Amino acid sequence: MNPFDAGKPYFALASQTKCLHAGTMKRKLEKSAFDTAVDLLSRRDHASRELARKLGQKGFDGEEIERALRRLEDLNYLNDARFAKAAAKERLHKRRGLRDVRRYLLQKGLDGELVEESLRELARQEDEESLAFEAALRKLSGLREPDAQKRKQKLVRHLISRGFDGELVYRVVTQAEKHHGSDQSRDS
Repeated sequence: MNPFDAGKPYFALASQTKCLHAGTMKRKLEKSAFDTAVDLLSRRDHASRELARKLGQKGFDGEEIERALRRLEDLNYLNDARFAKAAAKERLHKRRGLRDVRRYLLQKGLDGELVEESLRELARQEDEESLAFEAALRKLSGLREPDAQKRKQKLVRHLISRGFDGELVYRVVTQAEKHHGSDQSRDS
């Protein structure tokens, strides 16, 4: 190509060439669905459907997403069972109840059967009642409500909002109030 074609000065043609080159470089710098997924997984574990949704939002087509997910599963970078167990345990240790853990896992797109299996295993390993009791004591220590009935209502609402079962909540609230009351009488 002659730099002086069509009467254009060389610098005008050079800037057009740079633009074309920049476009090619940009395509080369764009990541594949697999590379993007690896980046996302390097930050935290994901469920397959959650990762597929994120890749779709980034503009990857369904076929490329499927290939990337299959490859990630083959490399064991992506494993829904592992994610379910780890996420369930993490939620429970944040003083969340099994209901909240179930809702969270289903929201992440995990299969219902896998969620239930993870919860059964978690229930065998962890004592939800002791976690609820700990959460109740922690909340009670921060409540400055002088009226016992209102304090109890706030505590019940707090524990239910954290995903603990209603029957468990009422049992734990009674225990926590007794424990908290005995602690306060010792402090006096």
